Amino acid sequence: MEKEAENKFKLLGPTGFIILLSILGILLTIFHFTPYDGKGRERFRDEIKFKSIQHKVDRIYFDSRNHNEPYAVYKNDSIVLFGSYGHAFEVKDTTMTEIDDCDWVDLVSVGDSIIKPKGSLQMTVKKTSGRIIILDFEKSTERL
Repeated sequence: MEKEAENKFKLLGPTGFIILLSILGILLTIFHFTPYDGKGRERFRDEIKFKSIQHKVDRIYFDSRNHNEPYAVYKNDSIVLFGSYGHAFEVKDTTMTEIDDCDWVDLVSVGDSIIKPKGSLQMTVKKTSGRIIILDFEKSTERL
């Protein structure tokens, strides 16, 4: 039995082995550099868009099975809080100040009210301090 296995590897020889590795390398390169079609981004946006939220944040949860992605947990559901590529606005009086490339987990705390109308890709965070922040899922998902 061992001789059969040895004979199979001998059939390849050094040249055959190099050719086999080259083919595997080419296939891996093709699959690695195949352009991302963005359908995952659209599915994610649709999932967010159809949520209607009007609750207080009960806790912040870090999903260890999903690259430690942070989630704001409320009632019986949760919503993702983008990491270092989140996009947000701070509302003061009648002006909106852009907060680009921010970590949403720094902007949302336990006890804050989160409001997101169904069909929207923006979520309003009303801080316990009175500060108002709008988290923009559409702009934040452009890099997905």
